[in-house]
Amino acid sequence: MHPQVKFLFTTNSDDKKGPLNVKQQYRNQIASHVWAKDEFKQLEEEPEDHNGVGTTSGRKFFSDKAQKAGAVDTQVEYRGRWVGEKGRKVVNRHYIRTDDPYTDACVASLLCDGGPIKYESREGLVITDEWLFANVVPSIRTRFEHDNRMCRLLCLAWLWGIYNEDVVALLPATDVARIRASFGEYCGDVEGNPVRKIKLEVLRVGTRLQIVPAVDINDQPQQQQQLALQNNDNRQIMAYLQRIEENQQEQFQLIRNAQADQQTWLEQQVQLIINNQRRFGGTIEGSFARNQPNRRHLSQDHTRDLQRQQLQPQQMPQQQQRRAALPMRTREVAPNAQLAKHIRSLLELWREYNFGIGTNKPARQFTSAERNQSTSMKMMYSRRLCIWRVQVYLLNAGLAVEAANQRIIDTYNTDKLTAIILCVKRDQKNQGYVFVGSQRFHPRLLINQPR
Repeated sequence: MHPQVKFLFTTNSDDKKGPLNVKQQYRNQIASHVWAKDEFKQLEEEPEDHNGVGTTSGRKFFSDKAQKAGAVDTQVEYRGRWVGEKGRKVVNRHYIRTDDPYTDACVASLLCDGGPIKYESREGLVITDEWLFANVVPSIRTRFEHDNRMCRLLCLAWLWGIYNEDVVALLPATDVARIRASFGEYCGDVEGNPVRKIKLEVLRVGTRLQIVPAVDINDQPQQQQQLALQNNDNRQIMAYLQRIEENQQEQFQLIRNAQADQQTWLEQQVQLIINNQRRFGGTIEGSFARNQPNRRHLSQDHTRDLQRQQLQPQQMPQQQQRRAALPMRTREVAPNAQLAKHIRSLLELWREYNFGIGTNKPARQFTSAERNQSTSMKMMYSRRLCIWRVQVYLLNAGLAVEAANQRIIDTYNTDKLTAIILCVKRDQKNQGYVFVGSQRFHPRLLINQPR
């Protein structure tokens, strides 16, 4: 009716307003005649809490239907064009292979009620495209004069409905009478329906798509039934082999994932053994023993105290003279105000801050003189203080110490203390991050605060 417009079913020649007007009119009609009716609301599970539906529900329905029919998530995403669009990078599979005709055809066949079909003229009956375009769908042909494939598909489907007893009652009587009269003049009296509806099967042979007819044995003559049986068996075998191949691919993927998880677990256990070997005497036997983390420090402290007691009678006058000569600031430093040199986890770092490691004084109780007793102590305390502030903030926000440490690891995607310290230091230079206290925090570390 409007051949000058660009889009189908539109009356406005404006490229932008035409489809938007059609969509809005369709949405308003559905909302007034369906969604607003009490009969529709009663179909919901909770009619008293009606949340409504929208035009996006159509995409949700077909996605859910395709998945329930047997399509996997990646096939649904590809067929629904959820991949490849800007801002909708659901999977990377679209970028690996940009064209996958089998997935399109497979999911489309699953969405067809009763399965995929095609229409062909009856065997022995010749119906030209010129007659079909001029008499069956003349308006569509005028609108799409260069699209022969679509016009032929609609012509055969429409002609099949004209001669089908169940469908003809739904079609306009004037069109039925006009097309039947024209077809009688063109082909004469034809018994039955001049168009056949053929069911199809979607198969994949290697990497190629094959769409073949599903042969109905009952419609074949007696002499062709044996050949049809053989062809049908071959197609069934191809479909069965295809399902086996897909199942094997899924099983292989599950095995690869399990192997990757096992490898990660083994790497963690080996790293744990190496860490234990370093912490408990440097021997393999010590790494497998169930030792306390502070056993080595206790042993060193015991040896140090024993040596001090043995040398105390001989060096007491010298120690008193040396202590009197020290400045006041050095004498205010406690002997146990020390930081451990080898800390491997955030949990150990938190214990050092709150309780101290071994007989060391907790880091949170260090005085200014103890924090600055040496250049190395000052730098070590400053580097670890940035993580302590993050841990204190997360614990004050209500998280447990394990959850707080895991949040830090997930934020920076590493459990190495040196890497985490570098990341936190880098956050201090980002002007887009907000201050929490005297330190800038990464947005993923914030809790109940605007990001």
